[in-house]
Amino acid sequence: MALTFGVEIECLVPNQHNADTIAREITAAGVQCVNTGYTHQHNHVWKVVTDASLSPERGYGCHEIVSPVLTIDRLSEIDKVGEALAALKAKVNRTCGLHVHVGLADVSLGAMKALVKTYIEGEEIIDQLIPPSRRGNANNFCASLKSDGVIAKIDAAGSRQEIAAAIRFDGYHRRGSRFVKLNLASRHNTVEFRHHSGTVDPVKIKNWALFCMKMVETAKRDAEAPATSVAATVTTAIEVSRRWTRGAKWRTMYQMLTRPEGVTGEELRFALGLTQAPGIPWHVNQAGGAYTREFNRNRPGRYVYRLVTGAPAVAAAPTPTTEAIATLDALLDKLQVTAQERVYWIERAAMLSPNRE
Repeated sequence: MALTFGVEIECLVPNQHNADTIAREITAAGVQCVNTGYTHQHNHVWKVVTDASLSPERGYGCHEIVSPVLTIDRLSEIDKVGEALAALKAKVNRTCGLHVHVGLADVSLGAMKALVKTYIEGEEIIDQLIPPSRRGNANNFCASLKSDGVIAKIDAAGSRQEIAAAIRFDGYHRRGSRFVKLNLASRHNTVEFRHHSGTVDPVKIKNWALFCMKMVETAKRDAEAPATSVAATVTTAIEVSRRWTRGAKWRTMYQMLTRPEGVTGEELRFALGLTQAPGIPWHVNQAGGAYTREFNRNRPGRYVYRLVTGAPAVAAAPTPTTEAIATLDALLDKLQVTAQERVYWIERAAMLSPNRE
């Protein structure tokens, strides 16, 4: 079954355009839209609703543009809504958010758990794709999923509601609150992604919607994948380690790839005395290993590679835990994004980087 999704666009519109005017403008752009006031009722068309959570600005009113249940073939409707909002000179401020709901009709409990774990593993990387005002616990309407013991509580949950209740918040948030980056307490059978900042740009909206659906699709794959035994993993790790001893150049490559600082292609070229940088991904693949890659403009070659090594420790009744996803490339690889989506997210991370010149 294909995933369904919906978007909620919080925005500010000049006061000369009331909700009826906004609905008419969106309809004129080619997408049927109605003014419904404050309601959680499902519609088969787009709707304009009021939103008291936003902070108004002088001369602007607060509105939320809510889509009906959409499928991927209706993604172009977001372009038309964005065109209408641009014509109305709509804008956003720091109190606005972009929320994406993804349907859970064909998503198992195990996949829901895998989704939350993946988000926890990648939360710091996903933060890099979002403005600072919505990172970590900076925003009370999209709090972090992280807390002590949260993975064990998620593993023990017996329903979607129990997964939501397992997430603990500090401050004024109560257990099971919907004001979290990944909200499973939705009254509809959906998971709500609340992390993204407000925007009326259809390119940003569509890319975030696709990202959210890729997160759910990845969780479904993870939940359906057969478990690998510890013994098999240890045997594989030993075999992989032996392949790096086949010659002096392989041993040098292994040593540099396993350094804490990693190695770039140019650094490895110089160390091996080559005329051009070796293809690190190809060599790692030949050795049967895995690697991470991250961008560093201050290193020759810029892309830093590190070898993923080591066999898992065998322990009785281990405490459920999760390891952070180390790089944006690793997250995008896990989500199996398209080349076009990868370029978008890498450019967005660079634009939002504190080191941007």
